[in-house]
Order: sequence, then C-alpha cells, then structure tokens
Amino acid sequence: MKGKEKRNLEIQELVLAGYTQEKIADKLNISISTVTRTIRKQRNSSAQWLTNLAQNDFANIYREALAGFKQDLMHLNDLLEDPATKTDIKLQLQIRKAITDTRAKHLEHLLRGPVVWSMDALIQKCNPERIAQPLMKSLGGISGIK
Repeated sequence: MKGKEKRNLEIQELVLAGYTQEKIADKLNISISTVTRTIRKQRNSSAQWLTNLAQNDFANIYREALAGFKQDLMHLNDLLEDPATKTDIKLQLQIRKAITDTRAKHLEHLLRGPVVWSMDALIQKCNPERIAQPLMKSLGGISGIK
C-alpha cells in the first residue's frame, strides 16, 4: 500500500472512530486542509459508488440472488431424491430443513422486490432531465407537458 493510500485509510478509520478533523490532523501530523480534502473525496466517491450501484447493478444483483435460491432448491431436491440419501433419515431431515430455510430466505428476498423497484423509480424521479409525456386531451392535458 502506497503512502497516500495508507494515509487515506488512516483518515477514514479515525473518522469512523469519531475523531474531529482537527484531532485527525494532529494525530497524523498533517494539515487540516489535507484531512478536509481527503474526507470530501471519500464522501464524493462513496456517493458515486452508491449511485452506480443503484443505477446499474442493484436490479441485476437482486435477480441473480433470487436465481441462486432457485438453484439451491433444485440441488437440495435432487439430493433429497438421491438413492444414496434415501436410507439416511438424519440426512433426509437435514436436507428438508435446508429446503425450508432456503424457501424462507427466497421468500424474504422476494418480498423485498418492491424496495428494489422503488429505488429505480426514485432514480428516475430525481433525474434532472424530465422525459416529456404525450398529452391525453381526454384528461385535460394532465398527463404531460402542455
């Protein structure tokens, strides 16, 4: 790790520990402006990371997670039907418990779906470029731009 990266990490750790910018500067023997600039850069990069996650990756990660649960369920059901496990009652019970737990987790994540899509709606709502909607004269033009 380079000196600048190490310093940035130290600043981040001290911020998380509750230190003020002045105390961080004193502790690391650097200027307050360096601490302020580093914290600002970290906050901006965090905001950009979260924006990118919400805009590009979140829905895909969510879909992949749900698909993973389905794959796990298929694999567990195959194990349950496997002749090698049919005679082991304890193993059968463990597999059934794993199936139940996986179904519960799948349902739990599935119910979070509205949150995922509301993030998408929030991004679209906060987008500074508004998309013009066609007018519906029967509604008095309330559906779009006059």
